Amino acid sequence: MARMSFEPNIRYCTAGDGVKIAFCDGGVGTPLVAAAFLNNLEVEARWDWHQILASRRRIVLYDSRGAGSSQRDIAGFSADEMALDIGAVADELGLESFVLFAWLWAVPTAVVYAVRHPERVSHLVLFAGGARGEDWLKIPRVRTLFSMLDQGDLELFTDSLYLNAFGWHLPEVGQRVAAAARGARTLEQTQAFYGAARQHDVTALLPKVSVPTLVMHPRGAAFPTLDMARQLAAAIPGARLKLLESNTIWSDELEPQFLDGLDDFIGDGGLPDTMRLEPAARRPNRHLPGLATILWTDIVGHTEMMQRLGDAKGRDVLRQHERITRETLKAHGGAEVKTMGDGFM
Repeated sequence: MARMSFEPNIRYCTAGDGVKIAFCDGGVGTPLVAAAFLNNLEVEARWDWHQILASRRRIVLYDSRGAGSSQRDIAGFSADEMALDIGAVADELGLESFVLFAWLWAVPTAVVYAVRHPERVSHLVLFAGGARGEDWLKIPRVRTLFSMLDQGDLELFTDSLYLNAFGWHLPEVGQRVAAAARGARTLEQTQAFYGAARQHDVTALLPKVSVPTLVMHPRGAAFPTLDMARQLAAAIPGARLKLLESNTIWSDELEPQFLDGLDDFIGDGGLPDTMRLEPAARRPNRHLPGLATILWTDIVGHTEMMQRLGDAKGRDVLRQHERITRETLKAHGGAEVKTMGDGFM
């Protein structure tokens, strides 16, 4: 059986207002277009998650206007303008019908496109998002996070945002996504996007969504809230609401639930003749019986070191420790069980 791979062979198309959009695709079968915001194809397309998705269907990714490899000198980030990006990519690939997926701040963009082009959207999948940007700002933790961005600290904002979103049990995932986000836009571009996104409101369009819609949401996530997901599903005619058991936006336990929900909703059987890649939570344990080694690492005198070197240089030491440890684990077939900031198990 063949394994579908996803390689970021980036190409370009032009949106209706003349903006150049970077995109790539991989896999075969039912096309699934992922609506974009703050993304970075050059980094993200190689992540394991996209390999898993491409082992099931044809996956289409793009960098939204003003981000990543797409045209950067953009002034407007309204949901209407960003919906043009979806159409440009679909037109370039000749997609007559496709599944449209969106999460977090891309949900309003996907709703706009689905309402305007119902003949092209076979299924609409909305994950962990809401109809109005102002609903995010009602969450105290989100207001605190955005205060960092408003004060001009992009690194602190992205690190804090994604570590909170993905949970402290997956810090390497949060740090990796945060680094990709910083590479996608400058501080000024990030401020411009989120400034516009906080004004997005597609509440009036929800009753006009006429395509089959699935709203999925991690039940215990601190943000966006479960109420936001319920309001989203309740306002879309015939929409399904599927709650996933997870306390964060993403987790190892959430991945197989998400894939099962997606496969059941689309109903295309995925790629039955192709080897599917499974998320970590569903992969069999392939370790052979015998001697097992458990390694703990720790930076001795961490607090004293931070006081002596200062925050910036101290964080550099921590990052070197993380890099060395993870490279060694990878080289010897090891697995990261847990990280505690200045130590690993």
